Amino acid sequence: MNRSLLIGAFAVVAGGWLLLVSREPPKAGQAAPAVSPMHAERPPAPFRDALLEEAKALRPEMAEQIRRDLQAGVRDPQRHAVLMAWLWHQGGPSSALQRADHLLWLIENEPTSEFLDWAPARFAPGELGPTGMEKILAAWRQAVRQHPDDPRPAWLAAKWFQRHDERRFVEFVKASLEAQPDFGPAADALAEWCVRQIALQGADAQEARRLLDATLNPEIQKRA
Repeated sequence: MNRSLLIGAFAVVAGGWLLLVSREPPKAGQAAPAVSPMHAERPPAPFRDALLEEAKALRPEMAEQIRRDLQAGVRDPQRHAVLMAWLWHQGGPSSALQRADHLLWLIENEPTSEFLDWAPARFAPGELGPTGMEKILAAWRQAVRQHPDDPRPAWLAAKWFQRHDERRFVEFVKASLEAQPDFGPAADALAEWCVRQIALQGADAQEARRLLDATLNPEIQKRA
């Protein structure tokens, strides 16, 4: 037989065998291939977003049970967060006051928690009133004092106050940089605030110029 015919016949047989093997079902103990590559490649939802959806579907009796558990002394940041999110979905003045209680607990007990920087932890202007704002301010200041070498509590406080009180925002950005002078997010925020005040000739333009002239922090100087 012609040599080229032999090679061709062998190639056909080998190709058929490989095709058959590739279609064999997985052996016992082996994982079956994913049904849909799209589902396998889809990234999981961010944790806080998932918790927000979970809270939305929470039944009132379940929320009440969580509330009782927390009142009984259970120390669980996630339960505080899910109840705070449930109250946020409910809306209304009484819900806002109850959310503030959970916010205070997180500030006092978990001042670097990711739950301090999401929608259920935020409030509309005037929603808390002067007394509520003073309590939150005092709690943030205490948290910063208790973590003098960690820039995160002060940075989270700055972000929280950014929508409420610009003076407190600047106060806590400075405190964050005192804890860690090269903390990038706070250096960016303070430099941006100074430049904006000077450019707009705002009420704090003079203070911004003084701060930029006096600062020895190279991170602020570089960014400004």
